[in-house]
Amino acid sequence: MVAFLPAAHSRRRYRSVYISPHVDDVVFSCGGSLARAEEMPESLVIYIFSESGRGTEKRKREEEHVARMLGYDYHFLGFDDLFRRDPAGRLSPRMKRLLQNHHEPDLRQRIQQELRTVLTQVEFDSVFLPLGVGMHFDHQICFELYRAFTSAKNTFFYEDIPYLLAPGVLEARLQYLTGQALTIPGRPALTVSQQDRELLGETLLPNPRSSALLYKLLRGPLGTWGARLMRRRLESLRGGREEPDRLRLQAAYRSIEQGLDRKVEGSWRYESQVRQFFETKNILRELLHLTHSLHVEGKRGLYERVWRLDPRP
Repeated sequence: MVAFLPAAHSRRRYRSVYISPHVDDVVFSCGGSLARAEEMPESLVIYIFSESGRGTEKRKREEEHVARMLGYDYHFLGFDDLFRRDPAGRLSPRMKRLLQNHHEPDLRQRIQQELRTVLTQVEFDSVFLPLGVGMHFDHQICFELYRAFTSAKNTFFYEDIPYLLAPGVLEARLQYLTGQALTIPGRPALTVSQQDRELLGETLLPNPRSSALLYKLLRGPLGTWGARLMRRRLESLRGGREEPDRLRLQAAYRSIEQGLDRKVEGSWRYESQVRQFFETKNILRELLHLTHSLHVEGKRGLYERVWRLDPRP
């Protein structure tokens, strides 16, 4: 049997399964929903790329603390993250070939096999996967795992934080996936050029530091110039890409009025990662409050927005 942690309340029937590229991604993005009282004992988080080299054990200890605080079970699938697959920490010739080969197909197949082994041992109603906002290579691979969840009653995609904070990235990603320019309630209308849409919707950045750099550039006055700078850096890697599946997505909102503070506390406990994006806990709190303060059905509140997959063709 697969061991789910913490063992104190591990179970085999869950309301929700969350797929997280790395330790911290789900809590950054969905921590308010995880912390809601009715879901505390009913969620399982599966970390796909849980091996990150010398920092792995520290990140796993951080995860144990956060999981106990928010009240969910978790499992490490044990695959190497991009830094370990590309040890130089940059786009090596090998990684360039992998990028041009559309998301490492052999790796994707092995992940799906391991994931199916885990899923045969649990029952669940809904699955949440990263939408792939922000171009991180590992997030894109995890997004594509939605095809492995054909038996789930509901499939949702969550908006990747902190990459979501860069203006235009969500709109570009949704347009790439759906083929339509979607209006997103509670988010300002942004005009994204075709070139920048290709960058923000499709292009993969080599590692979290590069993604953080783009995030900072796009949030500042450099704006489109920063996106173009990154695009020029990656143009040589843009090998032929198959057209994406055109998905039917509908926004859904989960109130986190009672969960935001615990989301902030949980996110801040990932000491090895959180300060790459947020210099202080107050900055983290302010940005999360701003991101989740949305108008829903004519009323402003704190919500985490997810995107429900409509399985109809």
